Amino acid sequence: MYPKFVSFIKDQPKKVVFYIFFAMILVQVITAIGLGNNISQKRSPNSEADVIRSALGFRDQGLMKYYGLPDNCYTDRWPGRGIKKSASIESCVYTHYPPGPQYIYYAGLLIFGDNAALIRIFFPILLSLIVGFYFLKTMMNLFDDKYKGAILGAMLILVPMYSNYMFGLHQHQYQFALFQLQLILTIKIALREKLRFIDGLYFSLIGFIQGWMTFDFAFVTIFASTPLLFIATKDKLLSFKQWFIITFLTGFFFTLAHAVHFYQVVLYLESFDLAYKDMFETAKYRAAGDHVKFDPSQFGPFTVMKDFLYRVAGRGKYLALNLINFIWIIVGLKFIREIKLNNNKIFSFNITWKDIAALTIAVAISGLWSIVMKNHAWIHGHVARHYYFCYMVACMIIVSKTKLSNK
Repeated sequence: MYPKFVSFIKDQPKKVVFYIFFAMILVQVITAIGLGNNISQKRSPNSEADVIRSALGFRDQGLMKYYGLPDNCYTDRWPGRGIKKSASIESCVYTHYPPGPQYIYYAGLLIFGDNAALIRIFFPILLSLIVGFYFLKTMMNLFDDKYKGAILGAMLILVPMYSNYMFGLHQHQYQFALFQLQLILTIKIALREKLRFIDGLYFSLIGFIQGWMTFDFAFVTIFASTPLLFIATKDKLLSFKQWFIITFLTGFFFTLAHAVHFYQVVLYLESFDLAYKDMFETAKYRAAGDHVKFDPSQFGPFTVMKDFLYRVAGRGKYLALNLINFIWIIVGLKFIREIKLNNNKIFSFNITWKDIAALTIAVAISGLWSIVMKNHAWIHGHVARHYYFCYMVACMIIVSKTKLSNK
């Protein structure tokens, strides 16, 4: 039995990674069933409570009662979680974010009724299964070497950040799945060296849906294709024209989603000025206004980004490794070139300045939200999916540019 198991791992390493992936999905399904109709106490419980309550409001009061905006404190479920209702407030209409997650849960209510477990399984988890399968397949097929492909696949899915919000009902998993889908499409365009009209429609739709979820993923969504200007996928780079079209379409439709949401707020508040003030005050607070949780004098422009990069596996389970040290190791290997082992094996590295440029860009894109909206990023430090992008690019570089040979 044992020799056969070892032989299978050696002969079919990619299949082993897929089996691990499917096991992870099964764990998510079991977790969803165990939660039943309850909110997750470890995965944004406040946000989940708001999503469920507002979706119930859509079902009972109609989608357009508040011009499509959600009432986050509708019903008395989980009164200690999320936006809290008071005796003087009849509704808690939420204007700060587009209501994407609430609309999805509302659709789930229409299909499955008031059953959170089924909605978790057939919405975020099923989406994660379908998109994750193709994401894993695409990334592993970047290499003809089956071992390299399996190593990259394992690195990408085994970090806690990959699955920690897979059963979540707020925007986190939907955005992450769309991000993976965007990368799949971008890589396929680079490989075929052609961007078709249908690809433009795909990126437009991804940009709009991402924008309809939240502001948070803006920089990653819009600039996700940028490192592929420098990192070759099977010796093929994304062209500048392709990059520009992808970036423009995702950025334009991401912005359009927020413009539509802003119009909702104008209709609800019955004033352009009030809607603008509502948006401006929210942005000011999230950029670090007077409500930061610690001394603003110690809250520098890179404080939150540095905290995330140095974080190992805390505040919601990030990567289980120190990301900044991982990055410095890759930069160091640009100059070391090879490492000789005692068993006559040699690890050689062919990391180029283009790789370093791609990695630097990925770090910047991942950290931009933490710089621009540092207060909001810090408060929501339990979610740092932006930094998965940086980690993924680092993994692509180190696996593709490492070679093991005999002396």
